[in-house]
Amino acid sequence: MRNLILSIAFILGMNVFAQDIKNVTLETIPVEVSFAFQNQFPNSTAEWRSNYQGNDDEQLVFIGTFKINSIQNAVIYDKEGIFQALETSITTSQLPISIQKYMSANYPKNPIRSVSKTINNKTKVIYEVGIIRGTLFYDLVFNGDGDFLQMVEKH
Repeated sequence: MRNLILSIAFILGMNVFAQDIKNVTLETIPVEVSFAFQNQFPNSTAEWRSNYQGNDDEQLVFIGTFKINSIQNAVIYDKEGIFQALETSITTSQLPISIQKYMSANYPKNPIRSVSKTINNKTKVIYEVGIIRGTLFYDLVFNGDGDFLQMVEKH
């Protein structure tokens, strides 16, 4: 389960410049994905791309990025339109207190550059906190209880 959550976080946090991500048009999105998105987020419009995920990159997913009330979101559906995960940008003050304390204690000199909350299709929550350390960008990943899971270098 932890690997699934981390792989979803990794996919949502990936740069769109990665070679294996393909931008797709509204015409190439399966009708099931379009229907599921409109049911879940009525009156929203997304920019779509596709990617393969899973242990052997065997599962095709569609990633839609969109805004609701000026807040950036990314949603993942499989090709049948089944919801996989939703990542929402949040502020540092919206992080659980335990994560705020962890960041203050362990990374006091590294300003936080980005914060997100991801909920997968099993309602598991993870938080990602983006920092710059030296010249590199990292995401620190925490579970829904605020426990540190891992640090991932971003390219």
